[in-house]
Amino acid sequence: MFKKLGVLLCLISLVNACASVPTHKPQVEIKTRHQTFDLTQAGKAKIAILPMRDFSEHFGFAYSAIAMDTFIKEIKKKFPELELVDPKDTANLAKDIGKGEDYKLFVDKCISDNKYCIEQNRLLKIFKDSGVNYVVSMTIGTLNVPGPVSIMVYYLSTTIYDIDLGGEVVYNAFSQGEIYLSEEDTNQLLKDVMQEISRVVVARI
Repeated sequence: MFKKLGVLLCLISLVNACASVPTHKPQVEIKTRHQTFDLTQAGKAKIAILPMRDFSEHFGFAYSAIAMDTFIKEIKKKFPELELVDPKDTANLAKDIGKGEDYKLFVDKCISDNKYCIEQNRLLKIFKDSGVNYVVSMTIGTLNVPGPVSIMVYYLSTTIYDIDLGGEVVYNAFSQGEIYLSEEDTNQLLKDVMQEISRVVVARI
């Protein structure tokens, strides 16, 4: 009798512990949406993706990689008719049209300077005659704030430029927030957050 009661109490404790585990739901804000932007009507549009701009206070690229991989996967699933050019192939595309050096200088500036804002005329110089209709830039940042309880501040933005509109921004989604961390869950929790943000960004395109 007491043995069964002990097992029951253990199960109840386990359920309560699981129920009390905090889950973080990042909020995504759509800051810009041009009235002409509608990928469901874009047909065979060609989208080039720039390398991730990663200004994070961490070592390695796991968080930015999972954000980019999720974005590409979700875009392909939602808009299978679109022609998607991933970051590696975007560099090859620029080289094929004789803009390889311009593209390299442009990307090096983008990914090394967090104060640099992508200029429309630079995008046009590289992509105007490439057959690309849209260019995507993603930026990630994290900052670890030490204290009695460690906090990770994060942000992730996704900006889409329309080459046919002179490089104008037609879509910009942004998410920022903070997560309370423990040494055990830091890595996986932040991966989950970046993955969820990318999913929501594509879902709301």
